[in-house]
Amino acid sequence: MSDDAIPRLPHRRWSRALVGLTVLVTGVLVAVQMTATFLYNAPSSLVTQKYAAQVSWWMTPLLTQNWQLFAPNPISENLELDARASVGPGASVTPWLNISAIDDAVTLDNPVPGHLTMNALRNAWREFADTHTSNGLPNADSPMAATAQAYLQNLVLGYLRPRETQTIDSIQIRFVVTLLPGTGRTAAQTLPWWLVLPAAAS
Repeated sequence: MSDDAIPRLPHRRWSRALVGLTVLVTGVLVAVQMTATFLYNAPSSLVTQKYAAQVSWWMTPLLTQNWQLFAPNPISENLELDARASVGPGASVTPWLNISAIDDAVTLDNPVPGHLTMNALRNAWREFADTHTSNGLPNADSPMAATAQAYLQNLVLGYLRPRETQTIDSIQIRFVVTLLPGTGRTAAQTLPWWLVLPAAAS
């Protein structure tokens, strides 16, 4: 059989170029993520202050962390997050749902628990608390306040919607914090009712 009769794979050069481009883009994204994570957690310096806005845009709210390099800030409190909804034409109010307990049940005895069930609620609460007053109002000097509220609201809706057959018109959230060690509980912080946009209410 002659060499001309040997079948050749089409577009092999394009395949190699695509693989090379994929590797390059992945490498760049990994490098950006590692750099942003380092700057996000590093002690305050001229470099971290210079790029604070860009790093915050990259990390917030999905990749936020609650520790600092060289000065760890371990978790010293338990958080209980409850939510309820106003549903249907009659605006009936559902009982409070302990969302934290749902995540705890999924995490318990799981050798490889997911990041979302372990940290999503806590991170969302921390971002909200850092950008809002105790009455749930945005801080005047917090440009990320609206983003923090939208993230927390969408996260809570992800738990409420599968449990409700009627349209959710608004939701209300409350937090209860228990300091460690000890059994003392702070007074529940109940936020105002948040309207749910019609397009996202079902």
